[in-house]
Amino acid sequence: MIKSLVVTLLLVLISSGCASGPAPAPRQSLEMQEKWKAQVLQSYQEYVKLQLVSPASAQFPYEPSVSASYMPDKNVSTLVAMGQVDSQNRFGAMLRSSFIIG
Repeated sequence: MIKSLVVTLLLVLISSGCASGPAPAPRQSLEMQEKWKAQVLQSYQEYVKLQLVSPASAQFPYEPSVSASYMPDKNVSTLVAMGQVDSQNRFGAMLRSSFIIG
């Protein structure tokens, strides 16, 4: 499941044009970064909800931290998302959990 999220996030990165091609103008780059960030955050939240007992109760109190790296010698891109989610357990109590995906 984690591999499918990483593949999804990499496809988002590649489809947004951040991984290759000429460097865009600074304004375009900023807009692309915001679009890319929004897509990564949405994918992150969807993946985390799939792991929960009560996905409908999921609340993300803080924006997750997302980092990307590229190793040109190996032609590999990696994304790591870290954050917290509040959700109900089997007894209905709200709990905060931490997640690292990458």
